[in-house]
Amino acid sequence: MHKGLTSIFSSFVLFLFIGVALSPCYAQGKKLGTAEPVKKPASPGRQPSSVRVVEHSVTVVKKVGSLTVSTEPGALVVLQPALKTGKRRQATADEKGTVIFESPLPGAYKIEATKPEFDSKTDEIRILPQQPYARRLDLKPITYKLNIKTQLTSGSVRYSRRQDSSSGDVGNYCVLVIRPNGEALLGDLRKGQYDIDIQPDSLEWEKKRISISVPQDTLVTDPAAGADIKTIPVQLENKKSTETFSTTAWLQADWNLPAGWKLDKGMKVKNAPGVALPANERFRYYLDFELIANAKLDDDGTMGFALWAKNDKNYYLLQISGAKGQEQPNTVSLYAVREGVPRYITSLTAAAFASALASDRGFRVRIRGEKVGFTIFIEDTDGREHAVGQVKDDLNEFQKGAIGIAASNKSDFEIKYFLVCASTCQQ
Repeated sequence: MHKGLTSIFSSFVLFLFIGVALSPCYAQGKKLGTAEPVKKPASPGRQPSSVRVVEHSVTVVKKVGSLTVSTEPGALVVLQPALKTGKRRQATADEKGTVIFESPLPGAYKIEATKPEFDSKTDEIRILPQQPYARRLDLKPITYKLNIKTQLTSGSVRYSRRQDSSSGDVGNYCVLVIRPNGEALLGDLRKGQYDIDIQPDSLEWEKKRISISVPQDTLVTDPAAGADIKTIPVQLENKKSTETFSTTAWLQADWNLPAGWKLDKGMKVKNAPGVALPANERFRYYLDFELIANAKLDDDGTMGFALWAKNDKNYYLLQISGAKGQEQPNTVSLYAVREGVPRYITSLTAAAFASALASDRGFRVRIRGEKVGFTIFIEDTDGREHAVGQVKDDLNEFQKGAIGIAASNKSDFEIKYFLVCASTCQQ
């Protein structure tokens, strides 16, 4: 029996030894027999969930280089590698004059910008990887020169390039002063059509306009003559009336008359609007002048004179109205007529001359025309002359021209005497 107890005790000790030896395997999560693993209690109010693995993608950005070229809008920009094996690239500059070459390969390059009517321009550059570069290629326009030769000693030349619809370029006027030798040098003329106005300082010379084509009209035709700039001679007309225009004979050939006007020992006008001007060219360019006329208002209405008239559509209209004037009674009014349309300027009262304007014998009027304006004098019934006053156009639309007679729709008057003198009349 003692041996039996000893055997049972030995078996128990062996079981404990084996359990202690195998305990590390259980700690590593391995099952031993049918034993259940210990579960971690869930947090209060939170249910256990399954474990999810999320994979994140990473974008790798590789930095590349670029070349920005600034030049004339519309210019062709070429990027040419120095190596023959390199690839040539080109692009047209946008409306801001910019071209961008993306990711050019490292190496040496030549950049060239070209555009019609401009001098081309080149530059060189060495490009390294992943670096931004910028170059500016300003193009200079191709220009020409032209010398204008006149017989003037003073004045100005105004010129402009006509609008080019293809480029949207609208030319502005440039003004040059004519030198004492009568010349003016026009520079920086780009290709195109130009209008050139020659404007004298003296009114006796007529303005003149010419048109030229660049570069055709600027090229020197005879280089052997030694001139490198072409000269174009421009002859201006000298027009100034210096003779006295008198109508004592009242001849039809002396006048350009409107329909319905009559000549018979004077000029008779009734309900026939229009303007009568001297027919001879010699009497169409008065500067300072004096006009003396005897007039009669048959209906106490309105009569008029055309002053410094370019033609029958462009002139100053000086109207004298009697007691039954069409607008204001007993007034002297000044209008500027442009292409047949009158523009009112100013008026003077002639109430002090009401008796003279209404006289059956008519009245005498004297008008002095100068740069300062028109001064009007009227004789009273006693034959004494008095100043009505002075009228003036601040715009100076007309400064030279013919002196004539003007009538509106309902005019009814007679002119018995008409005399025009350059500067003043000697009586």
